[in-house]
Amino acid sequence: MIQRRHFLIGGAAAGLIPLIARAQEAAKPAPGPRTPFTYTDGKIRVPVRVGQIDVSTVIDSGALYNSMDARLARDFHIASAGEVSLSAIGGSAKARFSDPLDISLGGKAIPQSQFAVLDLSKFSASVGQPVDLILGAPLFRAFVVDIDFETKTLALFDPDAFELPESGAMERIALMGGLMTAKVYLPHGSVEATVDTGSDAPLILSPSAALRLGVLGQGPESTARMTGIGGTVIGKITSTPTLGFAAQLFEDVPIQIAPREFGSDANVGCGLLSKFRVAVDFKHDWLVLSDVNKTPFKRDLTGLKATPQGAALKITHIATGGPAAAAGLKIGDIIQTMNGEPAVTANQRLIDAPAGTVLALGLRSRRAVNLNLARYY
Repeated sequence: MIQRRHFLIGGAAAGLIPLIARAQEAAKPAPGPRTPFTYTDGKIRVPVRVGQIDVSTVIDSGALYNSMDARLARDFHIASAGEVSLSAIGGSAKARFSDPLDISLGGKAIPQSQFAVLDLSKFSASVGQPVDLILGAPLFRAFVVDIDFETKTLALFDPDAFELPESGAMERIALMGGLMTAKVYLPHGSVEATVDTGSDAPLILSPSAALRLGVLGQGPESTARMTGIGGTVIGKITSTPTLGFAAQLFEDVPIQIAPREFGSDANVGCGLLSKFRVAVDFKHDWLVLSDVNKTPFKRDLTGLKATPQGAALKITHIATGGPAAAAGLKIGDIIQTMNGEPAVTANQRLIDAPAGTVLALGLRSRRAVNLNLARYY
């Protein structure tokens, strides 16, 4: 049976023409099992089975290799050898390669592959939760990875058996340095961006791409804390009035600028990808995007970043010119309470509080601070 679906071909977000998507000659496959995932801090986390144990795993299409925390390798007595240097926005890290491993996700066996074994403790600390494994490009080369951000589930399909959704956009992907890229359109030009499910930002630009596209100096700017396997760096953050991607035009989109070149002109992350249901068809060079969500982009209104410390929050970054700076908060301050509740609990409940909200913070130093939520970039 031939299955036909109506799609738009990816392009400049306007003037696109309808087309009949590729015909699939096989009968409609039975839906595969879907695996629930958690989505916090822009990271897709799933349990992956290693032996008889489920371990915390991040799905990261922007990672060239699958990676494993050195602690887990020691606990499982997994041998490793050789050495490779892994580079990312946060810097570089040395890793060794493991023997091929048998793992499974959602009951589906993942083809054996080596893992880059390295210390992920700094990465875990930066995202506030332990990360044992990172499944990167090898997962996306083996399967069509179908990520539904609305239901917070994902599924893995045989690339030749995946059925397209009823409608959406098909964005042609290219390969650069072994990673997938897709075109993103800004007011003063376009850029090939690595498709990076491990990034929380809608778009990250390299300094040279930001200069070429003229994104700085056009509106309010501040600083942003950016994390990766190599550690944490401080970049810039601003907004672009429009951004075109996958036959859609988005408005008022936050974008980050890395402090140094990172091997790609840009990364398009979950901040933008989560506006769609995303299926990555690496074998056929397509990014299939459907069920678009045009709600406003989430943006930080506090001007600070913090990591959990028990029931409290320890401030790790203060954004230049942001609300936290205006309130006199400093890096290293420990917030014990927020509106009278333990800070970690209150933060989860108030994460979507609107601009104009006043948070009464109680610091470990016994100082009380009122933090006025406001837009600052």
